[in-house]
Amino acid sequence: MNGEGCICDVLACCSSVIGGKGVDTLDPGVVQSIKKWFGIGKVLKDLVDPYLVASYAGKNERTKIISANENPQFRQNLHIRFIFPSMCNVIKITLMDWDSVGDDTIGTATIPVSAISAPGEEGFLPTFGPAWVNVYGARREWELLESDGERSMNKGWEAGCAYRGSVLLALHTKIGSYPSARITPMDYNDFNKIRRFRRTRKFVVMCQLSGAWLLGAAGKPLEVEMSVGNFGNKLENTMLPSPSSTNPANPVFDGCKYYFLPWSGVEPFVTIHCDFEDVTHRLHAVNHITSIITSTQQDLGRVESLLRGNKEGGSKEVQEALLEACRRLTAACSELLPEVDPVRHIETSLDIHLKAHRQGELAALGKAAESWHQSEPSQVVTELQAALNKLDNLAQEPQSSIPDVFLWLMSGIRRLAYVRIPAHSVLSGHTPSSHGALAGRFNTFALINPDDESGCELGGVVRASVWLGREEEASTWWDARPHLQLTVYAETYENQVTSVPWSGWTDSGLLMTRPKFSDADGRLSLPREAFPAPDSWAFQGDWFIGSDPSVRFEADAGHQLFTEEVFELNDRLPGGTWIPAPTPWTDVRGDPATERDKVELPRGWQWREEWTYDLQRAVDGEGWEYTVESGLVGWSPQEKIYHLKRRRRWVRERHLVEKVEKVSNGDVMKELVQVDGWEYANNFLLQFHAPKETIDMVRRRRWRRRLVPTEPGLPPTPRLSIKTGKGDDEITLLTCPRMYVASAERYKYQLRAHIYQARDLPAGDETGLSDPYAVVSFCNGTQQTEKQSKTLCPTWDQTLIFDDVELTGPVSDTAVQAPKIVIEVFDRDARGAPEFLGRVFCSPSMIYPGQGYQPLPLQWYPLSVASNNQGELLASFELLLKGGEELPILPPTRGDLYMVPSDVRPQLQKTRVEVLCWGVRNMSTFGLQRVTRPSIEFECGGGRITSPVMSNLRLNPNFDKPHLFFDVELPKEELYMPPLTLCIMDNQAFGRKPVVATAVVTDLHKYIIEPKTTRLPFVIVASKDMGQRVALLAGVCAQCPGIQKHLV
Repeated sequence: MNGEGCICDVLACCSSVIGGKGVDTLDPGVVQSIKKWFGIGKVLKDLVDPYLVASYAGKNERTKIISANENPQFRQNLHIRFIFPSMCNVIKITLMDWDSVGDDTIGTATIPVSAISAPGEEGFLPTFGPAWVNVYGARREWELLESDGERSMNKGWEAGCAYRGSVLLALHTKIGSYPSARITPMDYNDFNKIRRFRRTRKFVVMCQLSGAWLLGAAGKPLEVEMSVGNFGNKLENTMLPSPSSTNPANPVFDGCKYYFLPWSGVEPFVTIHCDFEDVTHRLHAVNHITSIITSTQQDLGRVESLLRGNKEGGSKEVQEALLEACRRLTAACSELLPEVDPVRHIETSLDIHLKAHRQGELAALGKAAESWHQSEPSQVVTELQAALNKLDNLAQEPQSSIPDVFLWLMSGIRRLAYVRIPAHSVLSGHTPSSHGALAGRFNTFALINPDDESGCELGGVVRASVWLGREEEASTWWDARPHLQLTVYAETYENQVTSVPWSGWTDSGLLMTRPKFSDADGRLSLPREAFPAPDSWAFQGDWFIGSDPSVRFEADAGHQLFTEEVFELNDRLPGGTWIPAPTPWTDVRGDPATERDKVELPRGWQWREEWTYDLQRAVDGEGWEYTVESGLVGWSPQEKIYHLKRRRRWVRERHLVEKVEKVSNGDVMKELVQVDGWEYANNFLLQFHAPKETIDMVRRRRWRRRLVPTEPGLPPTPRLSIKTGKGDDEITLLTCPRMYVASAERYKYQLRAHIYQARDLPAGDETGLSDPYAVVSFCNGTQQTEKQSKTLCPTWDQTLIFDDVELTGPVSDTAVQAPKIVIEVFDRDARGAPEFLGRVFCSPSMIYPGQGYQPLPLQWYPLSVASNNQGELLASFELLLKGGEELPILPPTRGDLYMVPSDVRPQLQKTRVEVLCWGVRNMSTFGLQRVTRPSIEFECGGGRITSPVMSNLRLNPNFDKPHLFFDVELPKEELYMPPLTLCIMDNQAFGRKPVVATAVVTDLHKYIIEPKTTRLPFVIVASKDMGQRVALLAGVCAQCPGIQKHLV
């Protein structure tokens, strides 16, 4: 298998496995919940019996088993012999948990051999460490059966969604030699040499969250947790706690499809203080190379865009762009990599080799780029793409000991969705090139749902600013944000239950599964009198009731259309007549409700119709449904002599006509600080709400007390040491208060989303077509376009306006760090849920008042399904600052909808599309039947034409009248040219016309000619949808005189 000239050697790889840390199979909080549920003990024991497996090129070696220890010390050398270079490029490090029934995989880490070695005379053999290797896998939750997705994460086939521990490794190779034993104990002197590599330093991670939206419906409060390794994991009880999670809040409907977390007024601030080995010199080098990649990608994108508009590539603008791209790449490659601080950093042999290798490769790349601009433009593009591949390889850092940062969307102890942020991307640096691309900047992070194996479902969106740096550098984060003010609250929840709905409330009983005073999840006992002030902090004022704003939202919050409902209730005695019940008007749960004619219309709403009883249910002709006793048996639409109760549902729709001005934050706080402040629920596991209902059996209220620093400067993280219990049962709990930031700079904006059209969408129906509509989400609002029927290239021509969007921070920061817009395209089905067709994240362009309004041109955005591109969207997005200046006039309307403004939409011209539809060839079967009488429909820009029906495909595969044409308005610019869609239909008996195949011609601009010019040749268009193989002989042009002379 060795190529000619390839010299292979026998190598012995020695993997020194020193030990591990933080190795566990389940979150301790989850284990305690399982034990509490099954009643198994009270004390948590170590549940993991770890051992390590190292594998490469089909050969495996494993360490000894360390019983019941999450911080095992292996101290063994694993020897693997192999031929090098090898076709295998990955060394796998797998942590296993021994079990008498069957061993479980904890997690897997991979080390690319190409990242720890280099070929050539200046190269070096594989070497590594000593350094910590972080292991990732599936969520640390108890599951009866391991799913395919969890198995893929644990085995390392897919990127893991949870930190599962770290392993300290050292690897070196020798040519030819091989010890007598495959596994040997580590020498004591070698172990002592490694001790200095375990030295740690203090780091801090800070995160300001400004919004969480695009969330699915949830029946429980949601929160966002940040973690780095086991630091910040609120279910990990072996680490010092950190204020790493937001306050649990009820999600609020956004008015269209999704939900959001109401964080208005003040924004959550989470932080983690952690200890890791100082490997910032390695991560700064990665950031340096990543900055070169980013600038080169921008230059390459600009060059490719200019080349699409200038086919010859010889224009002056193209040449200047090529020259600038080569010049910037040369200058960036000439810069030296960040220097190593000998006081803080300890270099391994791989560090020394990598630095020399990277510096040499960058110098060679910069020298080569000096002469690229003299080549042909296409050749320069190829060279830039090859340079990007080389830079990607240089940016790999196998010795990154600081784990990635995770943001988790949680509900109680259940982890719902996450985003994994590489540590180097949020690491602070002293120079612009070493500074992480995401560090301290607001970014819109898409949350991944680990339970979704298709990759299409989005778990939500979080906008956050994450910063990682040394503890002594934390003040620089605050110095750069003078408009922020930190507010800290110690909080505890008072819990009560009731045995029956009409009895009093108490803090004891069977339903009292929480302490009298506890945290939001009910896991920790936090009595108010046990709270001491942390070091360098002091309490300000007394405890007060601080209700959660999310429970105060009305049922119609976010809705544009809302249905009021009330139930009319009648009773009767056996054999008697129906009379109004003692409580004649109730809600769906049977709680007393306002009388139908006394329901008041809220401000800003209008009634759409009068009260009517609902007949769209299992009811009789007058809307009544009957039962013997409410709550004991179900309701029946037929009246029986033994029925004693009946009810009917009255409904009345109202729609929002104007937004009611929101009250100020001060008024909101006055309203929320009520005398009682209770929140109610049926049990502690469900979502709490403010108004009490009959079936509610538990309640809670939040008590708060403000903390202020006692010393100037940046205070340490406040940790509250709370003592609970008495005598021998006394224990000390550590918890952290909630932290918030309020900005002195808050501005309102208006977003105008111009959604014009899409092209080349995937087929969502069996017909090979779709009924697409677009859903646009921005911050806490969502809107959608009209549905277009039976097309793969819809033209919506709509402008969606999001008004009064409040964002914090300076306007200059918002201009470059604005929240991203999420556009999703769905296929609407008459029955069943809409089918997902694609998604794209877009950044709006900031428009300042007083600088003159310049409309933004439309731009094509690629839609993706999972990681595959599926179609494109033509749109533009304007973010307008609302202030003293008047905003640009609103776009023209079409009915109740705003259209895309004329100065934004493409300029159209009347165009004739002529097609020579000669015939069809190689038709395969459809539905196990042969296609015998096909016809073809051509659609472009809203114009359509259908060919005649072929008499018999088997006898004559050509159409009788092949010359077709239609007139349509098409854009003048080639960039906006819509595709030509072809649909082949089989004309069957009884009027059935199923679509048996489709094809899309996306490069229609190639066939555009001016009148009286040379004709273009025919083009063979092959359909690819629905598994059919079809060949169409067609000529497409703008003007087509004398078409018969081209027949063949």
